[in-house]
Amino acid sequence: MTEKHLVFGARGAVGREIVKQLEEKNSDVYAQYFRSTSSHENEIQIDLLDKSDTVKKSEGFAYVYLAVGFPYSSKSWKKSWPLAMQNIVKAAEVNGLRLIFLDNIYMYGHSPLPIPFDEETGQNPPSQKGLVRKEVAGLFMQKIEENKIQGLIARAPDFFGPRLYFVLHYAA
Repeated sequence: MTEKHLVFGARGAVGREIVKQLEEKNSDVYAQYFRSTSSHENEIQIDLLDKSDTVKKSEGFAYVYLAVGFPYSSKSWKKSWPLAMQNIVKAAEVNGLRLIFLDNIYMYGHSPLPIPFDEETGQNPPSQKGLVRKEVAGLFMQKIEENKIQGLIARAPDFFGPRLYFVLHYAA
């Protein structure tokens, strides 16, 4: 039986590339579009801001990629990101999903960051968005440390380029 992959935020630059690469590997991939439609053959509509919808409709998947983008404002992020992360983490707990969170580095501070940059780098968010990302990454990592979920965070400084091989290599 083929493991099913679910990509949240499949319309965005990161999500589109994940879907493309999974399809190139002949994976059983489903594309989630946040409250909208597309032409993907395995499209699935899930409202990530609704816990019961997220838990129910993510059942049966093995891997879930969180590449969703909310409107680029502090107000939107403060409202949407914590709720979305709580919901997807709950879905992972209930359904045994392996989560791959595509994150940025807003929580680490202003550039340039130290080299080498790794998990031990101090977190000094310089903005409201950075504080939000620190909060949701903290919730995610706490659940991993408590062995409630399996997952990883893949970080990049800004929008990802057109080839995300490192994400799929480590997620598989």
